[in-house]
Amino acid sequence: MLRSKRNFEQIPIDVVRRIMRELHEKKQSGATCPICGKDVLLETCKIDEYGQGIHEDCAVARLVSNHCAAPESRSSSQAH
Repeated sequence: MLRSKRNFEQIPIDVVRRIMRELHEKKQSGATCPICGKDVLLETCKIDEYGQGIHEDCAVARLVSNHCAAPESRSSSQAH
């Protein structure tokens, strides 16, 4: 089995910072948006009707798509 010959000192600081930021964001998240599947920050997310944290952009997109689909179903139900 080969051992890595890379020492910690050889990793560029910008790479270390990026990795630490990603780990920090993941640790804070704890929730996944059910619409897009990406992590959401609990401090900034919106809550849907099922109590799940979702991104604001995802919530708006879902509302718009539901609103656009709703008039068709309303007009067909009113015709009967």
